[in-house]
Amino acid sequence: MKLSNAIEKGNSKYWTTAHVRKNVRKNPTTDQDWFVMLIGPDEKQYMLVDEAEKPIVHSDINQLVELLSLVGLSSFNVFI
Repeated sequence: MKLSNAIEKGNSKYWTTAHVRKNVRKNPTTDQDWFVMLIGPDEKQYMLVDEAEKPIVHSDINQLVELLSLVGLSSFNVFI
């Protein structure tokens, strides 16, 4: 899901329903990077991507904390 779409959904409180899961996970191809996986109330999985459809990954998990805040999230799970 494009970041801009995730922010729009966040503004409408979509990500705050009881059945939404918000996860930060290690990249399976390298343990240096982290990515965000959002699972909606319909159980559909969304990986955050930029406007060019490139997955958003960071080696610094704190960068993703700021990103999740933009999406409207105040809590999430971390999987290592």
